[in-house]
Amino acid sequence: MTISVLTSYADRRHFRPLPPGGHLMLDSGAYSALTRGEVVETGGLTTWYRQVPAERYAALDVIYDPERSRTNALAQRALGVEVMPAVHAGTDPGEVDRLADDGFTSVALGGLGRWLPRGDRLGWMRTCLDRAEARGLAVHGFAFSPLTPSLLPLLMRFASVDSSSWTSQYGLVYVWDGRRVRALSSNSDRLEVKRLTRSWPIDTQPWLARTGIHDAGQTRIRHRLSAASFLLFGEWLVARGGPRIYLAGYHGTGTCKTAAADAELAGLLGALTPAAA
Repeated sequence: MTISVLTSYADRRHFRPLPPGGHLMLDSGAYSALTRGEVVETGGLTTWYRQVPAERYAALDVIYDPERSRTNALAQRALGVEVMPAVHAGTDPGEVDRLADDGFTSVALGGLGRWLPRGDRLGWMRTCLDRAEARGLAVHGFAFSPLTPSLLPLLMRFASVDSSSWTSQYGLVYVWDGRRVRALSSNSDRLEVKRLTRSWPIDTQPWLARTGIHDAGQTRIRHRLSAASFLLFGEWLVARGGPRIYLAGYHGTGTCKTAAADAELAGLLGALTPAAA
């Protein structure tokens, strides 16, 4: 078991190499830039991409603007980096075919949790996946790692996905139970968390005691449990031909900004294995 991380250009100052065997995807940070009012340029982003070996590189997308997103992806490829362009929810699914005609071998689907009603969003995703599969494109799902069993067949069609849910607010912790990731409440499910993690090499008692809502130690435990659980789920998926899950926002999360945090998470993962189906 190894760490899988999506690092954004917005968090590049906190980036450090992952422990041996880790899986890394780099992202332009377009959504973070949009929310912060920042500007990301293809030149600076591509220079950073060249400096950091990774499995996947997301092109600089312009949310709501497929033409500029495509132009940026073509420009980055011309600069020597094989990037993955993004198509955002609500865009004509024919954009997938246009990117395939451009010679791209992978595409990312973005805005999966936001800009369309759920039924329309799922239909749009399936149409894009149909087109990508017909053209031989691998597909990444931005912010898409649904825990609902009914969505598992859809999730299995992706080559990779990322999630920031593991950094959830104080009231929830995510725990792998051997078959799925469960969102458990710090108020009503503390005994269940204790039961599920009894054999895990981490002391959960400080989190279970809940001595303070902003307690750094409790936050660290919650993040370790949730991060490990999403990565276990990812290994379970990969073993069945499904997508790898990258932890989004890892290097920018306060409890994960040191090499010691990497070692602690890697040690936890090393002692755990996904259960058989």
